[in-house]
Amino acid sequence: MNILEHPTIGEWVAEDYRTASVFSKYGIDFCCKGNITLEEACNKKGIDSIEVQHEIDDILNTKTTQDIDFKSWPIDLLIDYIEKVHHRYVEENQLHCYYILTNFAKYMVKIIQNYLKSLNILKPLQEN
Repeated sequence: MNILEHPTIGEWVAEDYRTASVFSKYGIDFCCKGNITLEEACNKKGIDSIEVQHEIDDILNTKTTQDIDFKSWPIDLLIDYIEKVHHRYVEENQLHCYYILTNFAKYMVKIIQNYLKSLNILKPLQEN
């Protein structure tokens, strides 16, 4: 994948949510201001777009659990996998999970506020 295949930051994240971590690392808003290209966003931040592109490519080339056909597994293997992999991950990464959920909540609040603002709903509420 390259810059020309993904005209906007928002489309990168919509295609693969894991790319959001790269944009967050560089302070690039992929939420409400995600309608610009990777090159434009990097130019505004003074960041090398090729470097960011390489980081995105690294993420996209990393194998995920989506490549595993869980439906074909026997139930006992699936239960063991869930217990060992997912439960252990949550136990070991509780702070990281909290950080992700907190940031997700912040983005959702921002999206809702902008949506309500576009409908002129917030102004009457703020006047009370």
